[in-house]
Amino acid sequence: MSGEQQSKFMLWSLFSIGGIFLFVVFFLLAAFHYPGGSNAHVQEVGFSWANNYWCELLGENAKNGLKNLARPYAMAGMIILSLSVSIFWWNIPAMVYEKSQNIRGMTRYCGLLSMLFSALIFTDWHDGIIYVAVITGAVSFTLLFYELFRNKRDFLSYFGIVCLAFIFANCIIYVSNFGIDYLPILQKITFGITLIWIVLVILQFKKHPYLQKP
Repeated sequence: MSGEQQSKFMLWSLFSIGGIFLFVVFFLLAAFHYPGGSNAHVQEVGFSWANNYWCELLGENAKNGLKNLARPYAMAGMIILSLSVSIFWWNIPAMVYEKSQNIRGMTRYCGLLSMLFSALIFTDWHDGIIYVAVITGAVSFTLLFYELFRNKRDFLSYFGIVCLAFIFANCIIYVSNFGIDYLPILQKITFGITLIWIVLVILQFKKHPYLQKP
């Protein structure tokens, strides 16, 4: 990696990892300011980690009918997260697929589309947006998993597959309504492990700038 490439890598990786940590901060701030109420307990006071969803922090009103004071923090967090992960998806394919231009482009643009749609979950098209975000994100994840696995980055590959399995589990439960009571907790676990995976991928490339082609 040349000095220019190293500087570019350090810049975008700092924005991506820093943005993820900022998102966590804004998530906690939003949770602290959420007035209360959930599908399980409408009159519940405050944010429930067991019953509330992330998207409820983005609504104009809380589930208990009060004005949602968490919304500015949640919106800021959503914008920061979308930008941070978009930076990841824009830059990481160039380090993985040095010669495979088509696969690089598919990984990059599907990842960007996934984050673009994810940023719009607060709108009235919530359900449709989730499906599109999951499908486009799954394409990027799968292509990257395959390349990591092919280059013997087994831990990151398997960890990534676990993240994708959790994402699909969220969708299946949401659509089928089977085990819906556990979905708010599962959603937070999925957020956590997926963001950890992204950070680990970035740190891996800090140690090994490019995958070695067989």
